[in-house]
Amino acid sequence: MTLSPATLAELDRLYAIQNSYRPSEAIAAQLAGKTILMLVGPTCAGKSTVMEAVTKADERFKVVGTFTSRDPRPSDQNYTYYQNTDEGLQPILADIAKRRVVQYAVNQHAHLLYGSSPTDYAGEFNLADVFSSAVDQFQQLGFSHTLVISVATDPAAWLRRFNERFPAGHPQRAARRSEAIESIKWSLNQTASDHYWIVNTDNRPVIAAQAVIALAEGNGPRTQAHTLAQAMLKTVQETTV
Repeated sequence: MTLSPATLAELDRLYAIQNSYRPSEAIAAQLAGKTILMLVGPTCAGKSTVMEAVTKADERFKVVGTFTSRDPRPSDQNYTYYQNTDEGLQPILADIAKRRVVQYAVNQHAHLLYGSSPTDYAGEFNLADVFSSAVDQFQQLGFSHTLVISVATDPAAWLRRFNERFPAGHPQRAARRSEAIESIKWSLNQTASDHYWIVNTDNRPVIAAQAVIALAEGNGPRTQAHTLAQAMLKTVQETTV
């Protein structure tokens, strides 16, 4: 269903102010003492697969629960779904207005809404698939420690997964391609000391998972993945919509 102009305008407004959103003091207090590891990367880079591998390898890590208005996927874990309709989005919009969510993020390309609640952060180390546009917001929420980990993968593997998930004619294909370009460009521009890279080799997520665990423990090396990420960016930009 198509969102009404009023709902689209509200999503655009929320996108514009999402980095300045803060939860209520009662909600923020529940985040103290927790670590969050933000995995940033284009759709189909394998972020969910890596996070699942991390939780299987080390019980201290939990995947952050997420509410979303996108369609479910077979690989999803810990998601609460809302219909991306005027009526379906109303409960989330109301909770945002009352500062009852920890954070939210609007995918401006696809007009989808994502976010999380306090109960979604159940681990000592919490893993979250985060839009690049939401990183600043997470860093201001009061976690004891934050890490940003950009995910690079083989361009051919990315393209195969992208074409499987969003084949030609899919209504989200163009939006997801734009999102991917934005995400990779953001990662390539990062110079902060708390920004790291991992490489997600196709069918070998355990290696990437081990790198994530090492980074959380302060023992991980600074992987150089700029060349691979630049190759990914070229592939994404050349992908037809």
